[in-house]
Amino acid sequence: MTPPRFKYPRTFHLPYSLKKGADDKVLLSDEIFAGKPVVVTEKMDGENTTVYSDYLHARSIDSDWDESKRWLDRLRSMITHDIPAGWRLCGENLFYKHTIHYTHLETLFYVYSMWDENNSCLSWPQTLEWCKLLQLKPIPVIYEGIYSRQAILNAFHQYSASVPDPVEGFVVRIAEGFSYKDFSLSVAKFVTDTFQITTSKHWKYDVKELNQLRNNQNVWEIIS
Repeated sequence: MTPPRFKYPRTFHLPYSLKKGADDKVLLSDEIFAGKPVVVTEKMDGENTTVYSDYLHARSIDSDWDESKRWLDRLRSMITHDIPAGWRLCGENLFYKHTIHYTHLETLFYVYSMWDENNSCLSWPQTLEWCKLLQLKPIPVIYEGIYSRQAILNAFHQYSASVPDPVEGFVVRIAEGFSYKDFSLSVAKFVTDTFQITTSKHWKYDVKELNQLRNNQNVWEIIS
C-alpha cells in the first residue's frame, strides 16, 4: 500500500511583510509568536520539495518531472534507508534559477523541516540532528531567540548585507515541534520589497539557467 503523501501547507505572510501577491494570505497579527522561542531562516527562491524514502514531489503531489527532480531523486536514493517509514523532509530545491540567480550556494538542496509518521514537524534542534545524520544542509539561520519583530528585522538587514547573493526574505517558525494542522499558527514569512520578478514567464517555461555553487564548484559534478 502506498504511504500517505502530504502537500506542503501554504505559508502566510507576516503583517509587516513588504511584498505580497494579490492571492497571498496574510496573518492578521504576529501575536501567535509573542513570547515564544523561534528560529528565523532565509527564505530562498527555489522549488518547495518534499522527500520521502520512496518518492518526492514539489508542492503539488503529482508535480511533473524534469532534471531538477531527477538529480534530487538520485540524492534521495542515497539516503532512503536512513529515512524512517512514514517520515518526510522538506526543503528548497535550488537546481534552477527562478528569480534570483544564486552564485554562492553550498548545496542545491537546503532542508527546512522534517516530519514524522504522525504528521508532526520535528523541533528545530531535532531537524538539525537529522540533517547531520543524513549529511544534508539545513536552511541558513538568521535569528534564534524569543520572538521580537524589531530584533528579527535588524538581524535580517545585517544578514542580507553580509551574504553575496540577494535575499528574498525570511521565514519564522516556532522552535518546538508542531502538528500539521497547526502549521498556520507556527510558521509565517516575510518578503522584502526589493524582490522583483523580472519576467512574465514562469521559470519552468522560460530558458532554464542553473544556479551556481560557491568556489566555482561544477554543479554537474555533484548531480551526475
